[in-house]
Amino acid sequence: MMSAKRIWTASAVVLLASLASSQAGPAAGGGLSHMSGKSKPTVPVTGHPLCFGDGTGTACPFRNMGDPGRGCDNSLGTGGALLWARGAANVDNDSLRLFVQGVPHDTLVMYVQGSLSVDEGMGRVFGDGLMCVSGPIVKLGSASAWQGRSAFPPDGRKGSIGDLGGIPARGGTRYYQAFYRDHPFVASGAVFNSTNAWSEVWMP
Repeated sequence: MMSAKRIWTASAVVLLASLASSQAGPAAGGGLSHMSGKSKPTVPVTGHPLCFGDGTGTACPFRNMGDPGRGCDNSLGTGGALLWARGAANVDNDSLRLFVQGVPHDTLVMYVQGSLSVDEGMGRVFGDGLMCVSGPIVKLGSASAWQGRSAFPPDGRKGSIGDLGGIPARGGTRYYQAFYRDHPFVASGAVFNSTNAWSEVWMP
């Protein structure tokens, strides 16, 4: 029995349809050639994480609790997918990039931005994971994973996160999350899961 209420808002349904119909983007793992093993980019971390599937917030729908700080666990048992950001969240000098690890190998990862968090950062059940961001929701784009890792924007992709997300000149707080294709848990019927969320305060 599910211990949390499912959320099927119009924005969420659109996201689900988009993920199901999206084609793989640039070469798998674009922009991840500098990542090996559990290493991460050396650019300073910005922002902060929220909305975890590790039991500290809303319960994952099928007792698929993830490791600390991650999303709900997935079909490969990676402990859930981890999202974080590095770079400058400055409207006039945007170098922000989003990174994901712990997804199934070579899956498609879709990155989204919201202006609000769901239930004060606790999230609500959505697919095999949690929906952590809410409206309006902007689909930033998709990128294929490589060895369970992904980055956005990938190398060679035009447009910064600030431009794609329509960040106003005055800046403001935005929330980020990634969704990915995954094999469904027994009886779930869902074919997708999600990372934790990430909050960034954009400066002018």
